[in-house]
Amino acid sequence: MHFDLNSLAEHQHEGLNGTLQVFQRGNRAQVHMACGTGKTRLGQAVAFATEADCVLVLLPSLSLISQTLAAWISLGQLPLDRILCVCSDPSVAESEDEDVGIVDLPVEVTTDPLAIGTFVERRSTGPLYVFCTYHSVPTLAAGLPVGFLFDLGIFDEAHRTAGYVDAGFTFALHDHSTLKIGKRLFLTATPKHLPETARAGFEVYSMCNEEVYGPVAYHLSMQEAIARGIICDFQVIITVVGESGPELRDAYEVVEEDWAGANATIHAVELVRAMQQVGARKAFTFHNFISQSRLFSDTLNKVGDRLAPGIQGWHVDGRMAGSERHLILRQFIECDMGVVSNARCLSEGTDAPVVDMVGFLDPKESSTDIVQALGRALRRAPGKLKGYVLLPVRLKLGHGETVQQALARSSMKHIWRVLSTVAELDDRIKDELVQIRRRVDPDSWGITPVSSLLDKLEVHAPAELLEAVKEFIQHQLVDRLTVSWETSFGHLQRYLEEFGHCAVPKRYVTANGSRLGLWCAQQRTLYAQGVLADDRRVQLEAIGFDFDPHATSWAEAFQELRQYKRDQGHANVPAGHVTGTGRNLGTWCSEQRKAYRAGRLSDSREEQLRSEGFAFAVNEDLWEENFSALQAFIEQNGHSNVPETVEGSRGIKLADWLRNQRTRRITLERKRRLEEVGVSLQAVADSSWEDGFEALLEYFEDTLSPSPPLEYESPGGFALGTWVSYQRQRYQAGKLELNRVSRLERLGFVFNMESAAFEDGLMQLRLFQSTHGHCDVPTTYVTAAGYKLGSWCSNQRTRLKSRPEDPRAKALIDLGFKMDPNAAAWEKHFTLAAAYVAEHGSMPSTYQASSGEKVGAWLYRQQQKLKKGTLPEAQARLLADSGLA
Repeated sequence: MHFDLNSLAEHQHEGLNGTLQVFQRGNRAQVHMACGTGKTRLGQAVAFATEADCVLVLLPSLSLISQTLAAWISLGQLPLDRILCVCSDPSVAESEDEDVGIVDLPVEVTTDPLAIGTFVERRSTGPLYVFCTYHSVPTLAAGLPVGFLFDLGIFDEAHRTAGYVDAGFTFALHDHSTLKIGKRLFLTATPKHLPETARAGFEVYSMCNEEVYGPVAYHLSMQEAIARGIICDFQVIITVVGESGPELRDAYEVVEEDWAGANATIHAVELVRAMQQVGARKAFTFHNFISQSRLFSDTLNKVGDRLAPGIQGWHVDGRMAGSERHLILRQFIECDMGVVSNARCLSEGTDAPVVDMVGFLDPKESSTDIVQALGRALRRAPGKLKGYVLLPVRLKLGHGETVQQALARSSMKHIWRVLSTVAELDDRIKDELVQIRRRVDPDSWGITPVSSLLDKLEVHAPAELLEAVKEFIQHQLVDRLTVSWETSFGHLQRYLEEFGHCAVPKRYVTANGSRLGLWCAQQRTLYAQGVLADDRRVQLEAIGFDFDPHATSWAEAFQELRQYKRDQGHANVPAGHVTGTGRNLGTWCSEQRKAYRAGRLSDSREEQLRSEGFAFAVNEDLWEENFSALQAFIEQNGHSNVPETVEGSRGIKLADWLRNQRTRRITLERKRRLEEVGVSLQAVADSSWEDGFEALLEYFEDTLSPSPPLEYESPGGFALGTWVSYQRQRYQAGKLELNRVSRLERLGFVFNMESAAFEDGLMQLRLFQSTHGHCDVPTTYVTAAGYKLGSWCSNQRTRLKSRPEDPRAKALIDLGFKMDPNAAAWEKHFTLAAAYVAEHGSMPSTYQASSGEKVGAWLYRQQQKLKKGTLPEAQARLLADSGLA
């Protein structure tokens, strides 16, 4: 490989030098660089500077392999016959379109272990470069000879490897018998930091763990990259459209009473108008569902010419072949004005500098996703000065409401989430928000914002609403992003003074109503996601705040176990034993044994317990006996393919025992010992299960639900509903493998049928609420996907109306669901009637409110019921007290 180090920019030289310095002391290093600052080029420069002859480049997707490979070949003059791509999309190897896939750069693409083995045999004749998706790393390892060593492994988008241990994304973090890496370089724009145990007992990888990821060799924040002119500055545009405004009414009529179509139409209007006002030409829009993304693209193409002649729209999603996505992006780049809509497909690694606007047309939950998506708009391009972020808001003014009251009632969580993430990226905004807070009464509306805040935020709204909307948003920014944290921190300090610790229960509420327990939980979540500001972390740590209380509790219990051993001479704590501090140490020991048997106890904790002589099981020697039997079999036969008839220790079939070692989580020590005797722990894939899981992934991408109906079949004819039911049966019987349970749980899969049905309905209700702004679902309402949401709502009222303490009832009420819609309707009509009579003195029976309610006729009926004595006493009293009787 020939690479010109002089072609590197100044910041890339800084990153290279920092990496080389870390590599002089160790074999692992992290580089954190903002999106669009050239991590790909830096990775190749490190490969050249370290004179690595055998390089492994790992990426999360097929499109990133194609994009990165093209860059490496262009920049480094790589010999094409020395490159191998290991990935699983047939379209990558078979596409015939020009410039759409790695096949056009005649390199070998394979998932065949034999082909992999043949390729690496050529190492002695020159350098080798392997590009591989994280999911395909186990396949790569299966084709490598024992002891094969890559000089350098480059982990691009390395934050994808952090989290729960996963056979794909985390496989290459450590060496295996056939996959060894001399030096590891982890590249990311959004490092992911997690507590030691994100879920009690489960092993996780966090990028703050230098043993796994190495020290940070170089850090370039988005703020610094903007200040140095490496990437563009950005601006957030909030567009506000009233639900009674002409735009939405016109859109609703255009699509013939179809709310989803009207919503897509008004989104198209907002996007195009915003692009025209700021001079943007290319945009990516982000949606939660593939169906919504496709609908938006179709709608834009239908109405686009009326808005901006010549504008073009496309949709892409993860199910498309790589060649198809490449073709669409090429057409998008070459057009004069265009928009590409997507659902979780374009936020990571997509290299399209021409994009100057991203639109979050559906709420984004993850700070990482927000930062990655924002990065699409910040890459430098000729004539491009700024990148823009579009956030739409729907405003529905109720009778007698002010704009501020209506906005406070509107669903704006996604607005605050994005703006909070933006503020975390720019210290100037955070500092100036704090300055505003210090000089302005927190209960006043009179805020004079300062320059950098105005530079980052622009509001588009009807002229009569504009000032009120801007004032509300500015006030909320200060209130939500400064006073809530500073005030809550003060509450925590007072809690510490009163109770002597910072372990605030999650449901704890202060005397003035502040939900301090929830706030503390949010700080732990921000810390785990790596987005808690350093100054806030330092303040919390200074007063003894524990970011991982589960780990602290475990450590305290372990110290009590050690004390018990010192007192009693052994660590065999009897069941029910309670220590002087009130801890049930016997129960705790039992929980450790359960976690160990389930494969959920981390290696470090197991080692600590064993160091005290802790016994995990009476028959723990059984593993050693079967391992010895396996060793004897291998020595006698020269392989580990144990027939089903061979018995191990105590009547256990040795083949069954070995199969359990492959499918269950075992300790690293046992794993090492098995690999040393030649056992491959790469379990044989169960093709039928994988087919079902793949079908479930596709269903999840379309519906965001992991629970298809029992009768559901995938488009390919797979009986997915039946398959899902069978997984629940196996789980209830304790027969579903832990790794499969983990993979299903990551999709939000619920193993309890009743809970699953409720969660499905709740998800559909959330979608209805986010679209319509309320939860008043008509009884006969059926969603576009065929879900009978109206019937489901009626059933919940029947089941839960008299059970307000039920968590399901609370979840519904928190969403704005009315357990008694008749009572809610009565109260609404009463409020309208009382307001009208208070203003006009009386009400004609023909009066109809502007929102459509026939209030006059309603009042007449109530008065007739009152005369007959059939009106409930409480309602009769309300009518009398308000002068409506």
